[in-house]
Amino acid sequence: MPRVKVPELFDADWDSVIISTYGADLAFYERDLWRQVDRAKNRLIFADGRQVTRRLLAAEGTGQLRQINRTYVLAQLQTAHAAHAKLILLLAEDRGLLAVGSGNLGMDGYASQGECFTTYRWSETDPQHLSAFVAAKDFLDEIIARRLVDQLVKPRVQQAWQDAPWIYGQVSNATPPVRHNLDRPLLDQFVDAINGRPVDELTIHAPFYDHRCHALAELIAKVAPQRLQVLIQE
Repeated sequence: MPRVKVPELFDADWDSVIISTYGADLAFYERDLWRQVDRAKNRLIFADGRQVTRRLLAAEGTGQLRQINRTYVLAQLQTAHAAHAKLILLLAEDRGLLAVGSGNLGMDGYASQGECFTTYRWSETDPQHLSAFVAAKDFLDEIIARRLVDQLVKPRVQQAWQDAPWIYGQVSNATPPVRHNLDRPLLDQFVDAINGRPVDELTIHAPFYDHRCHALAELIAKVAPQRLQVLIQE
């Protein structure tokens, strides 16, 4: 797969730009990404509420933001746990681009090494990835339905769907390539996808692990790989 240069994804003309992130460097968004997204008439950022509040209260996060909730909507997710989903959803009437990965909205997440993104594109001549877009739409709609964000966000999101009516298209019953854990843990979905087949090798790559690596231990127990490789940072 080629290297994904995230900032360049925004270069085309889009009607809607929707970003979901854990941490949001809004100064980076307004300073460095703004010239690429200012042509879009609908701009939204979904971000973890605690992370946004902490950054806004920090000294470096005040006094330099001019566009927040004026030319783009900041939707702060209020959940008992971390709102960690990261995606970039770019929509137009005749095309779409979806990037799902590990990078937070910021210079480190979008323009530095060490992050991983998978991209999907839709057009009338290449509709094969429609299910990925529908899954992203359903995820955002479910966040709104559960009132995890201010309801003022709802009409802006609905406008994004209306401006890209193809996203309402019918998809097959096959499991989409993009998944979320609002209903079921991702670990259970991962085990289901393996479907009882023997695992020769399991490779884990993550920047952080929970205390005593409980999640990793449960994954190993359920997958039972013959070989295990765990990649960690120093």
